Amino acid sequence: MKTKTFRPTLLIGLPCWWYRQGDMATTPLAALVTSSNDSGVLDLMVFPPNAVNSELKRAVRHKNDPWLETGPGKEIVLQMGCWDYIGGVQPATKTPFANDARAVDAKVREFSQKLSKVE
Repeated sequence: MKTKTFRPTLLIGLPCWWYRQGDMATTPLAALVTSSNDSGVLDLMVFPPNAVNSELKRAVRHKNDPWLETGPGKEIVLQMGCWDYIGGVQPATKTPFANDARAVDAKVREFSQKLSKVE
């Protein structure tokens, strides 16, 4: 029986850290998951500090994804960055409301409000 390799992932609407160009030595930016799959590839809404607009990053892989060490992966991480867990946020085992745009919008608004109070 073939065993499926687990890849880190998060539920839609949860926060994570996003690293520009996959550079773990830089300060991470706050992000919210807007799309998630079982392969650990996420679409993220990234919130730059003191910025009015957020940035959508598609097909972002976890920092420990071995694919990022391959030829194509090295190019992709430079464009899309990589993500990591924020302390206290647990990995997902399934997505309860995948593709539910209203739920994602509500979580993005909620997180944006919390983020603006921190700044």
